[in-house]
Amino acid sequence: MICTLSDLQILLETSNIPLEVELSEEHLDTPLAELGVDSPSLLELADCIHDCYLVRIPGDSVHTLRTARLILAYVNERAGVAGGAM
Repeated sequence: MICTLSDLQILLETSNIPLEVELSEEHLDTPLAELGVDSPSLLELADCIHDCYLVRIPGDSVHTLRTARLILAYVNERAGVAGGAM
């Protein structure tokens, strides 16, 4: 199952992680910290991604996935999805 930008938005909302804006393609490369996502929220998002996609993001890797594009690429690559990250 591919993880899309819309799916990521839903995961953030489900995890009660507030964003300052709604995710869109213009925000793919914006650091999530600039959108209001702090470190504890990234860890929460990683847990939610694991629950939904069975992709584990190790704690030391969470902070390297600073943008929506990086998260989507990481999840889709490890979930065995060929093709793009959107």
